[in-house]
Amino acid sequence: LPEPPPSSASPREGTGQGLEDGASGADGTERRRRPAERNSPAMGRQVEGPRPPWGWLAATILSSCFLLTQTQAQEIILVRTEPSQPLKGGNITLTPEGRPSFITCSWHRGVRVEANRIFTYISVSTPPEQQNGPKFTWRETAGPGCSLHIRNLTMNDSGNYTVAKTVSGGSEAGRIHIEVLEKVSNVIITSQPNKAIENQLVVLDCSSAGSDVSYTWAKEDQILESEGRITLGYNTLTFSPVIRNDAGSYTCSGNNSFSTSNVTYQLDVF
Repeated sequence: LPEPPPSSASPREGTGQGLEDGASGADGTERRRRPAERNSPAMGRQVEGPRPPWGWLAATILSSCFLLTQTQAQEIILVRTEPSQPLKGGNITLTPEGRPSFITCSWHRGVRVEANRIFTYISVSTPPEQQNGPKFTWRETAGPGCSLHIRNLTMNDSGNYTVAKTVSGGSEAGRIHIEVLEKVSNVIITSQPNKAIENQLVVLDCSSAGSDVSYTWAKEDQILESEGRITLGYNTLTFSPVIRNDAGSYTCSGNNSFSTSNVTYQLDVF
């Protein structure tokens, strides 16, 4: 009998399964396996298998690059003071260096926490806005370049100040310590005992207000030094003992690097 004609259809065609590696087709040719396929009326043929999370991976890379840029962009800057020796009752201006143009800046007394914030200055507002914080005392104002101006200084204004600036492409930060100085004032002399008796111990004590005060003694414009019965301490003049010739006018002068003040005391010996 005659042999039936060979089929023109490929083995397993249309079944959604490929040929195994090394399997031969009808013509004896070896074929490699194709990925399993499925048919969808709406989308056509699609290859099954997991898809790489490209969107999530791209977002992660962008986020990491942004954080790295922010970290690298922060710069430590210097802060200048005017005057260099601020005085009690006077004014001071703290000016950070770095870029003169900024978006926002904040000043703090001490470490940078909200409880220490003096103010935040927003330069991009119209008009620019100063938002005051917990350490604002109504004596502080913002100036050009994010400077901090404090008027009517008190001794309590001494301490550390920190500034943080947001600039295009990053941030800047700086810190400075200021010491408010006080002029010498209110110099007074007291005697122990109040009444000087001949041949007894007498101590004159000098005191004053002011920063880093040193004292000198003089008798009737003659500078005194420790000698014999007379001894000079940090702020005292001791007679051990006092005699009648010690009676007279004594002047105590209080001095520091930027001021001086004095007072005179009449010593009578009985």
